[in-house]
Amino acid sequence: MSAMTFVEMLKISIAMPILLVLSLAIFAQALERLYSFWFAQKMPSAMWERVRDRLEAGDRAGA
Repeated sequence: MSAMTFVEMLKISIAMPILLVLSLAIFAQALERLYSFWFAQKMPSAMWERVRDRLEAGDRAGA
């Protein structure tokens, strides 16, 4: 049995290209969420340090 190429794998079933497209869409959404949460919010690092310190001290309500 010879090795299958990527195109041959996609031709096996109609579901394969659909799964590939949906997987890429989910990956793109994950990258967008990562950008949104970490870069676009511009949260100051001092605030994250205060939250971490309060959580370590056991003050969940204050964090």
